[in-house]
Amino acid sequence: MVKPRSRNGSFSLRNAPIQTPLATFVRVSGMRWPIETCFAECKGELGMDHYELRFWRGWHHHMTLVILAHHFLVRWQQRLNQREGGPATHDNLSLAHTG
Repeated sequence: MVKPRSRNGSFSLRNAPIQTPLATFVRVSGMRWPIETCFAECKGELGMDHYELRFWRGWHHHMTLVILAHHFLVRWQQRLNQREGGPATHDNLSLAHTG
């Protein structure tokens, strides 16, 4: 898949069946950005890269807790509507019901 407006001529090599529609490729390639953003925020804000573990179980536990903390903070930011500078306009502000 070649991006038509790519300045550096980048392309993606896909290992999918020929019958796979182009829309599926576009959707899957668009999923990369939110995942990379999540990891960058977790490394910068939550210490995802600050682990000194020797076993798989400890590493998995650390990563799980960091991603869970990131999810909580993203949902909390959405609830408080930080970008608009005030609380959300809906009445239900509890974190237990995330809709």
